[in-house]
Amino acid sequence: MAAYSDRKLKSLAASLQALMHEQIPLTRVTGFRICAATLHGMETAMPFQPVNRNDKNTAFAGSISALANVTGWALLSLLTMHAHGVRPTVAIYDNRTRFRRPIAADLRAQASIGEKEKIAMMEALARTGHAKVQVTVNVTGCDSEDVAVCMDGHYVVRLPR
Repeated sequence: MAAYSDRKLKSLAASLQALMHEQIPLTRVTGFRICAATLHGMETAMPFQPVNRNDKNTAFAGSISALANVTGWALLSLLTMHAHGVRPTVAIYDNRTRFRRPIAADLRAQASIGEKEKIAMMEALARTGHAKVQVTVNVTGCDSEDVAVCMDGHYVVRLPR
């Protein structure tokens, strides 16, 4: 993924990460960071530090789940901020996470939203001020391109009133 598809996205991503570290302490403690963003996806990372490890010295499932959930949340927040110029309320209301193999390296997550889904989300936001959207997040270790964890998250996005 290209680092950022435009300057506005890069600036919004930096602001969003700072906001997340301030208002969602888990993102600060776990070392969550936004690495890249386009209008169709986002790449984030989390270091393989002790707070993100389990007793088997692999990535803790709770840290992996948090990374996946927050990456989807951040992507939808960023897209909405880019299109509407306001910070939305975004919440995950359902997900399915599949753990395929352990990870023993820095974590990397890639979230994506299809063009059709993005258009439907933006149209619903313009029409009603809220939308439901599915985001897929794949998590790998930085030492492998093989997807170790896949999360399909269903989110609701609301514009401020």
